[in-house]
Amino acid sequence: MFPFHHLHPPAFWYNSPSLKPSPPKAFTPGWPKILAPFTLITRILSAHRLKGRNKSPFPIPVLCCGNLTVGGSGKTPVTIALVQELQKAGKNVHILCRGYGGKLKAATRVDLASHGADLVGDEALLLAQYAPCWMGANRLETAWLAQKAGADCLVMDDGFQNTTLTPTMGLLIINSQRGFGNGYLLPAGPLREPVSAGMARAAGVIFIGPPHQELLRHLPPSLEYWQAKRKADPALAKLYNRTVVAFSGIGEPEQFFAMIRTAKPAKVITQSFPDHFPFPEKTIRQLYKLAEKNNAILVTTEKDCMKIPPSFRKNLFILSLSLEWENPEAPTLIIKKFLNSYLP
Repeated sequence: MFPFHHLHPPAFWYNSPSLKPSPPKAFTPGWPKILAPFTLITRILSAHRLKGRNKSPFPIPVLCCGNLTVGGSGKTPVTIALVQELQKAGKNVHILCRGYGGKLKAATRVDLASHGADLVGDEALLLAQYAPCWMGANRLETAWLAQKAGADCLVMDDGFQNTTLTPTMGLLIINSQRGFGNGYLLPAGPLREPVSAGMARAAGVIFIGPPHQELLRHLPPSLEYWQAKRKADPALAKLYNRTVVAFSGIGEPEQFFAMIRTAKPAKVITQSFPDHFPFPEKTIRQLYKLAEKNNAILVTTEKDCMKIPPSFRKNLFILSLSLEWENPEAPTLIIKKFLNSYLP
């Protein structure tokens, strides 16, 4: 709808985080006020698109892990966790993703041996390490291909606003620290659609980080929710008292940098890039030079590593971002609810 991929989110989107499901009555001064008239376009287009969405159920169950805001919220770690839970349940689960940042647009099964992030995007490459993954703009088309290839259930990474494939169950992933930003729709704020409209379609919410009480109070009473937090990679211990150059081009790099600081390195130099940043060779060489200049370890995320050519990964310290659930049984309960909600 708006081309905010590959861009840093404007600071005013999160200057005054709103935990309410609708914007305050009075606009705050500055850019939100200037851009306010354009939010009406987002509201109208969102309502129009959703009104025309395909409501036909798919022949196999489809679980959607999505959000209401632009940028990272923790969807990918949640997708991986629930895919692994379905695999434990004996399901032949396939993953559907959009393939942001990749050149390929047609429905394609991700091939780790021949595809790079330039073709299918970083998320698709990362997800394909856990289960068969299909990328493409048309989610319904990728779903049919996955079913034909033997999938008996599907997990859709992002796609909550998708109109071609209606999920059996939709989950909203919310970063508790950011909430809904300033509470405004694009482009005045980070919201893709009104919160009330999104909540009405959701079967549950997963909070990444402890949610504020005000945020909880504004959830519909009947909407079930779970809580998880980012789990520190055990390899972090190796960074203790070392100088670190950390770089990332994920949705919320500051949370990654904060995780590194918990290891108590001697010094941390951070370099943040826009979400899905492609990391050209020139940039990678500059990062290595910065690390060499400071006698530092060059550190990045597993997801960012997907965009780094193998020849540049040899001296790269890679950290994985996983989840720790407040209730260890949460993934099992979510999958049980998902499978029970499917009525063939």
